[in-house]
Amino acid sequence: MHSATLRRKAVAFGLNLTKNTPLAPAYYEKQLLARYIQGTLTLDQVLDCLDNPVPANCQA
Repeated sequence: MHSATLRRKAVAFGLNLTKNTPLAPAYYEKQLLARYIQGTLTLDQVLDCLDNPVPANCQA
């Protein structure tokens, strides 16, 4: 299975788990997840952006 497909499935699973809960991602977090699915950010980069949104790779 293609890695983008695996990333998409993993994100969909997480989104379904958090749907209608306080843990549901905000707009910025969804943007980062979309970039993760596309392969422009790694999971580590997404986590870094959530911890510190200042680096250039965190801007949409």
